[in-house]
Amino acid sequence: MKANKLDCCIVRDLLPSYIEGLTEPETTEQVSAHLDECAACKQLEHDMRTQIPAEPVPKKSLRFLKKVQRTRLLAAVLAALVTILCAWMLYDSRFHYANTESGRMAAVEDVACDERLSEYAIKEGSPIHVTAYLEKDDFLYIAFAADNSSNSHGIMQLLRGINGKYRILSCAYSSFPYSAGVMFDEISYIREVSDNTYTGSQNLNFIVFSGFNCGDIAAFHFRYSYENPITSENGFVEKTYPVPDSDFLIVWSNEELLKDFGLSGDPENTWLTPSSKVTFLDENGTDITEQYKISVSPSGGAHIDFDDMRLTYVLIGSIVLIGVLVILHIFRRDT
Repeated sequence: MKANKLDCCIVRDLLPSYIEGLTEPETTEQVSAHLDECAACKQLEHDMRTQIPAEPVPKKSLRFLKKVQRTRLLAAVLAALVTILCAWMLYDSRFHYANTESGRMAAVEDVACDERLSEYAIKEGSPIHVTAYLEKDDFLYIAFAADNSSNSHGIMQLLRGINGKYRILSCAYSSFPYSAGVMFDEISYIREVSDNTYTGSQNLNFIVFSGFNCGDIAAFHFRYSYENPITSENGFVEKTYPVPDSDFLIVWSNEELLKDFGLSGDPENTWLTPSSKVTFLDENGTDITEQYKISVSPSGGAHIDFDDMRLTYVLIGSIVLIGVLVILHIFRRDT
């Protein structure tokens, strides 16, 4: 049976449906056969395929999509700002004290007057003043004194953060049985080190001398013991130091002391430790320590070390991670 052939007018009527793929298989086959034989209809089909414009998106829909994109971007920026703010506030809560008169006093009062930290805490209402302070490397040292019956004196060590403020590492204070003179403290700090030669913990040791009201005290004498457990080298060294000012603060690292005394050995393994009390000397080198002796009551003190930043850094990392996840969710919620 001879197949039915379509006329050109019928093919032209069917072309829109044919191009859209809406015709039945038999009709599609007949239209295709006709197009193979008819150049005019074939050209018309080509023109229709190339000239069919893309359906424009309504302006109302475009405005809605742009509004959604702006809202999404704003939400992401807001999430980022909240994340940064929360992380920074947590960091600043630890590195909280500025090296200013009020900042140094706040650090002293927050620790030395806190009875929860020690039974020998300076009682509330006792006048306290900072006698001296010193910035050295990344550390801030503060010497303070209280006008109380214990004649409390103390030394604090703080570490500088990236915000330029400090957090307290340690605080030592005790009754000082002298109306003037020099006290000392041993301070240790463990820091993490990573370089081309070593990765791990490094123990830093310091000797801190704090002088108070040393108008007639020209110098002070101090004795150290030293020991190197690796070489079994040990002994005693001593030195007389001039008093630089009436109120002063001097800090020496263990490494500096070893060099000063000409002692060999790795500062990590050779330790210098105080072996006597500080002796006060006049300008003639005479011991005048007992001239400044006073009675104090109660007698006692405390050495308080504060925890490291590991937990804080974990919390900051958690905040940042949550912020990143929220931002990713904002941009991926439709996918």
